[in-house]
Amino acid sequence: MPVGADPRRRRLTPGPRPASNVAAVDRIDGDDYRVTDDEREHFRTRGYVHLRGLLREDEVAELEEVYDRFVRREIEVPGKDYCDMAGDYGRDPADF
Repeated sequence: MPVGADPRRRRLTPGPRPASNVAAVDRIDGDDYRVTDDEREHFRTRGYVHLRGLLREDEVAELEEVYDRFVRREIEVPGKDYCDMAGDYGRDPADF
């Protein structure tokens, strides 16, 4: 693992196309998660992909906690808007 790398994060790496019945856990090798050609193509054409089993339940719970705090506006966000598409990041927040 590279120095300073977060041991809880996995890298997405190209891998052979697994059979459809292969469990997601079989696609994890240490810090690597093998991504199929179909998944890469789905992301390229649709802009998202569901990587089953990439995150453990405790990782999802941690993200949910932070996300919920964000939605409740308990986390300060620069500017007047919680939408990252409100404008160019170079704009003065007063101009939003």
